[in-house]
Amino acid sequence: MDSRGISKKTYKDIKKEVSLNTAMNVGYYSNVISDIHPRLLTETITELATNGWIKEDTKHEDIMNMLVTESVKMNYQEFKNIADKFFFIYSRQ
Repeated sequence: MDSRGISKKTYKDIKKEVSLNTAMNVGYYSNVISDIHPRLLTETITELATNGWIKEDTKHEDIMNMLVTESVKMNYQEFKNIADKFFFIYSRQ
């Protein structure tokens, strides 16, 4: 357990849930984007652009969903810093 009382398994469960079901379907606070390291955001934007996932008519909320969902590929320590921004964590406590 960490200082928030959250186990490593719970963090892994949240990360897996977001990866499988997208951030939008799990639920997240929109301010999570400001807590994601700029390097990771840049890598994620590059991935989205390279794969052609963002088109001219892609909705803002869909872009945010893609950014947050793809950004959870971060390492464990980085993820711990944003895990409390996902609603899933509150259903587990």
